[in-house]
Amino acid sequence: MVRKYGLKEVFLPSGYGGSPVNVFMSPEFDQSIGHDWKSHLKAAEKKGALILIQGSGAVRPGYWARSVCINENLDKGSMLPLIQAA
Repeated sequence: MVRKYGLKEVFLPSGYGGSPVNVFMSPEFDQSIGHDWKSHLKAAEKKGALILIQGSGAVRPGYWARSVCINENLDKGSMLPLIQAA
């Protein structure tokens, strides 16, 4: 996602006092994300935003389900076709 689609990995505060949460976003919203990340989300609302939320557990970023990737194919088990279309 980083190399092929140019997305940037950014870490946001979890909001629950836990570890930061990593998200991937287009470079235009990553210019000064820092502590002002909420204003970037408001700017994204004006332009439109695609938000893909994966499950928890052993699933790595960009995949819906590891088992589907293994038993079916990457197009069904990953977010890559949606990211490419966006």
